[in-house]
Amino acid sequence: MRTTVTRRINATTSPLNGNNGVVRLLVAVTAVVVATVLAQVLGVDDVVTALLLMVAVVMAAMLGTVPGLVAAVLGGLSLNLVFSEPAPGVSFETSDDVVSLVVFLVIASLVGILVSRERTSRHLARLGQLEAQLRIDTTNRLLLGEPTTAVVQSTAESIATIFDLASCTLTTAGTTAVASRPLRPGRTVLVRSDEASVEAVTSTGRALSPDAEDVLAALTSALGLVFVRADLERSANEARVDAEVNRARAAFSPPPGTTCAPHSPR
Repeated sequence: MRTTVTRRINATTSPLNGNNGVVRLLVAVTAVVVATVLAQVLGVDDVVTALLLMVAVVMAAMLGTVPGLVAAVLGGLSLNLVFSEPAPGVSFETSDDVVSLVVFLVIASLVGILVSRERTSRHLARLGQLEAQLRIDTTNRLLLGEPTTAVVQSTAESIATIFDLASCTLTTAGTTAVASRPLRPGRTVLVRSDEASVEAVTSTGRALSPDAEDVLAALTSALGLVFVRADLERSANEARVDAEVNRARAAFSPPPGTTCAPHSPR
C-alpha cells in the first residue's frame, strides 16, 4: 500500500510566525548571555565559566539541534571575548587559546547534538506508543459495533491531540470527520493512502518533524486497513446472520409441494 505525504504553507503563515524557530534562537542567545553575566557577577574562574556556558548549551539543545549549536558557538566566543586576559576581546595570543576554544566548541556541539537527539528519540517513542494504542482502541470499538461515523470522529480528535495539531481532517470508510483545536494554524500536511487520508494542519511553532510525518503516514495507512477490515467483518457477520435466519425459516417451512389438509370438526 502506497502512502504519499504532501506539504504546503498556509497563506496566513509568515516566515516569522509559521514556526517559533526565531523564538528558540532568542532563548539560546539569552541562555548564553545569562550564563556569561552570572559568571562575571560571581567572579568565577575559567573552568567554572566554561561549565556555566555548557549548561546554557544543554538548555538550548533541549529546544532543538540548531539552537544548541548556536549556543555552543556563542558560548565559545563569550569564553574568549569576555573572559580573555589581560583585557576582554577576541584574542588568540597563544596556541593554548585556540585549542581551548576549539575544544569547548567541539564538546559543547557534541553535547548539544546528543541532548537534541535524545529528546527527539523520546518524543518519537512516545508518538509510536500513542499511535499504536489508537489503532488498538479503534479496532476494538469497530468490532464491538460502534457506529463508524462516531469512531472516525473520535479518531480524528485523537490524532489532533497526539500530534499537537490545530486541526485534523480524517477521511476513511466513506466518512469525513474534522477535529479542531484552539491553536493558530501553521503548515498543512496531507497524507494519503489507498483507504484513508489525513489533512493535518500543524499549530504555529509546532511543525511536524520528518520522523513525526512518517509516524502519521504509517498511522493513516494502518487506520485505513482497520476500517476496511472492520467493514468486511461486519458484512461477513451480517451474511452469517442472514444465512442462519434463512436456515431457520427453511427448517420450519413445509417441503415444496406439500399441502396442509384442513382440519375437519367432529
